[in-house]
Amino acid sequence: TLSHWFQYLSRFTAIFFRTYPNTELRGIFYFLVHTLKNPANSLHLFLLQELLTKMGGVSSLDDLSLQQLDALGGGDFLRKNILMYSIPAKLSKKAILRLHEILNNKTYILPLLTMIGHISSLSIYYRDQALDTQHTFVQVQAKLYDQAISVFLQLIHFLRLGASGHLFYLQKQC
Repeated sequence: TLSHWFQYLSRFTAIFFRTYPNTELRGIFYFLVHTLKNPANSLHLFLLQELLTKMGGVSSLDDLSLQQLDALGGGDFLRKNILMYSIPAKLSKKAILRLHEILNNKTYILPLLTMIGHISSLSIYYRDQALDTQHTFVQVQAKLYDQAISVFLQLIHFLRLGASGHLFYLQKQC
């Protein structure tokens, strides 16, 4: 499981950048790009997931109900109604736009997508000799694979929102 201090630090970081969107955000993504080059630092995927959830308003697909899973099989309208976030008072439109501005830069998005894919493939094919039992190995690797795929899908969903014109609507409101 993830250490509590790292969970709290990631949530604090995401909430801080959501509250203060004019703060320099490139440093966090520079850090993420360079630490995820080493698959041993795959723990930092949680930080990216929290930034997308708290700052971008795109929830993870891990906690879906059966109705939401059924809606994923439907058309675009049904998916948008189920998965697309409405902007509650606690989400900042400026933070969403700022996060999209940073992620639209190919300096950050291409390496992030590549490294997340690399981490997910390594979780299948890499065997760590330090783990004691086969049962522990399978559990750890399955959790890592699930988290990498979840963050990848969350990131793609956030980028699709920008491509679909939803963020242009937010820019007009700001």
